[in-house]
Amino acid sequence: TPTFETLPSGVPVLLNTTPIADLAAYRSTFGDMSSMYTDPMLEADSFILQNGSPAINAGVVLPEVPFDINGTLRELPDIGCYEYILLSLDSPQNVRIINVDGALQLTWDPVPGANLYTIYFADTPDALHWDAISMPGTTMNLNPPVNARFFKVIAVYQ
Repeated sequence: TPTFETLPSGVPVLLNTTPIADLAAYRSTFGDMSSMYTDPMLEADSFILQNGSPAINAGVVLPEVPFDINGTLRELPDIGCYEYILLSLDSPQNVRIINVDGALQLTWDPVPGANLYTIYFADTPDALHWDAISMPGTTMNLNPPVNARFFKVIAVYQ
């Protein structure tokens, strides 16, 4: 069970004027069941998450914050100002919408090293919120019609 640091006087850490002795006390005081008390595993001298950090994909979706501080879209948001990126891959090329026997498909060229693709879609290019889906292939069926006119495809290795 994690414990909170205490002040030199032996008093537990204070949140405003409320003494918080441990995570259970914090949760019962503030009704916050999603907080963690753990090492976020940050890179030295930065706020960038390391591989294996418990903060990866542990954030809450905030429609008003669709991107991290570097402009990376947040599909499954991490806790913190940076989204964790496991491996930097090339961007998919030749992204296009095609008609196959009356059915629309979004398709793109495969990216070496990618085993997954995340497709973001929205109705405007500057939308505050982009919906997303991840898939292993290089084709996404758009029938029934996806309510979007703008798409971004990102290659992922997980």
